[in-house]
Parts: sequence; C-alpha cells; structure tokens
Amino acid sequence: MAKSLRKSIKPKRKHIFKHWIEYEGLQPQPTEYKMVNDYIEQTFDILYQSADISITLRDILVMSEQASQKKITYDLFFQTDLNRKYNISIKRDPCFGKEKEIQAAATQVKNIKAGYITLYQKFGAHSNLNNPEGAKIFNEMKALLLKQYPKMEETSTCPDIQSNIETYNCYVDTIQNMRCDFQIIKEKQTAMLGLSADYILTTARKIDNYTNKWLLSSDNIEKKDLEVACKQAIDLIETHVGRATVINNEQQAALGIFNKAKTYFRQTCQKK
Repeated sequence: MAKSLRKSIKPKRKHIFKHWIEYEGLQPQPTEYKMVNDYIEQTFDILYQSADISITLRDILVMSEQASQKKITYDLFFQTDLNRKYNISIKRDPCFGKEKEIQAAATQVKNIKAGYITLYQKFGAHSNLNNPEGAKIFNEMKALLLKQYPKMEETSTCPDIQSNIETYNCYVDTIQNMRCDFQIIKEKQTAMLGLSADYILTTARKIDNYTNKWLLSSDNIEKKDLEVACKQAIDLIETHVGRATVINNEQQAALGIFNKAKTYFRQTCQKK
C-alpha cells in the first residue's frame, strides 16, 4: 500500500474490504474474476416480465503494476467505498427472444396471402370462369385453402406477432366469405347480402387499424402491404354489395360505418 493509504487506516485495526457490488431482485450469472481487472462486468438473469431491483456499488481499489525481472507486483494506492445505490425498474420487451415466432407468423401471412391472391385472380370479380365447372373448381380450392390455413385462436403479447395473427385471420375471413360469380349470378333474383353485419363491422375496424398503422410506419414496403390489404377488404365488401338485391337494416347500418372507414383510408393513404 502507498503511504497515504496506510495512514488512512487506523493503527492496530484489521481492515476488511467489502464486496464491490450488492444486489436485490437479481440472479447473477457465474463470472470468473482475476485478481487484477482492467474492468469488471457482471451479468444478471431477469426472471420475470418486469422487476424492481436495486444495485449498490461498494469498494473500489486502484492499483498500479510494478514490473521487475523476478515478478510482477502491484501497489495499491487508492481505495474508497462508493456506497452508491441504484433502484431500477426493468420491463422485458414482449418480443424479446421471439425472433423465430415472429418469422413464423410473418411466413404464415405470406403463404395465405399468396393462396388468396391465386383464388381471387381465378374466381374474383373479373373472372371468366362463370360456369358450373368453374364453380366446382372454386369450391374445391376454397375448401383446400381453409383446411390448409385454419383460423388462429391464440393471441400474443408481442405486437409484431399479434399484428401478423390479425392479418392472417383477416385473410381467412376473406376466403371464407368469397363466392364464385356463377353461384351469385344463379341466385341473383333473390340474392341477399351474404355478409353478416358483424363481419362488415370487423372489416371496417381492420381498415381503420391498417390505416393507423400506415400513418405510423416509415417502411415503404410495409405501407404498400397495408394499402393492398385495405383495398382487398374494400373490394370484397363492395363486390358482395353490388351483387346483393336484399340488404337488411343491421347490414345497412354496418355498411354506413364501413363506408366511413373506406373514406378515411382513401383520404389518408391515397392522397396524390
């Protein structure tokens, strides 16, 4: 020890250094320390979604290295007790460690979107397959898609996963409510609107949600996908409305809310 440090320690008294760190609410990971460290790093496990913890930093020892031909020695020339306490609230990111789940959910959306686009291009509003054979193929393809992509009932605390679940389920609902042109034409004389008021309202809410996400997004690719999803949802509702001859009061009220969502989307996302 340097003279100044020895003088600071009272004579005939045993001097005991404290631990350099104390903690509560944390689980430390095993760490190997050298006798002399350029710096010290301690890693902790956070066991819960959120935790209130406290960390107290204690003794600091400062040494200088003295090299000779025989051995290396160290002079301890400064010591102090920091006694500095930090109270910290930790909240875990709900998406932390879920990279594989996020990618899997995004892949599901990509796959069902491809299936929907194929079905829509073959049997949508401008399809030429408006005959009994076309209707049979349509029903088979639709049933196969719904079997391959069942609706997701689970929810997730991770916003990225939950957003993909909602988008995926929107495609499932859209496929479920698609009908072949030939089937519609055949029933045209007494065609009721084949969409429930609840489904129309759900679609309106989704258009509002996608529009709000569009406003907050800075990713041009994501914004384009949101625009496409809104246009597809609007096209589906308008196609069914154009084919219907009977619309009840509940459906009419729901269509009023849908039209407001459609206008909000077009004024917000389709400005020139």
